[in-house]
Amino acid sequence: MPPRILLTGAPGSGKSTLAAAVIRAARARGWRIAGIVSPEIRRNGRTGFRIIDLASSDERLMASVGSKSEHRVGKYGVDVAAVDEVARRFERSIGRADLLVIDEIGKMELFSAEFARAVEAAFAADLPLVAVVHRSLVPQYAARGEVVEVSRGQLDALERTVLGRLDRETAGAHRQP
Repeated sequence: MPPRILLTGAPGSGKSTLAAAVIRAARARGWRIAGIVSPEIRRNGRTGFRIIDLASSDERLMASVGSKSEHRVGKYGVDVAAVDEVARRFERSIGRADLLVIDEIGKMELFSAEFARAVEAAFAADLPLVAVVHRSLVPQYAARGEVVEVSRGQLDALERTVLGRLDRETAGAHRQP
């Protein structure tokens, strides 16, 4: 089975930074990546989150402070239709990838049944997976992969560890462009 590396940690620990470093390094190796990232939007503090399909670069506003959505996490209203669309794109791209990356499996994203289905498809695929998992959801996913606790002071070492594991366990399996 290909590696399933589940990154978790406290807010601000560097989980998304580590996932982005893995994406950059994998692309530099010529690996095709399918996945979803949910970067913050910052304007005088955090005001929301985007959601981006890595294969197509399709980008949507996932959540914002000003949203009137009934689906809420804290002060953020979540646009479930936006998450659905990006999740469908991700799921369609899984078969064309060498590596799957999800940043993050979290409460906002899981309002979408499409996202939950895409996550299940990612776990079912015969491909390596790196996923950021919100702390509260680790018990739900821990048995499905290796849980790595991320802390700010260890990012360089963790990047080498994660990439080394992907290189070792998938040697020769990656298709070149």
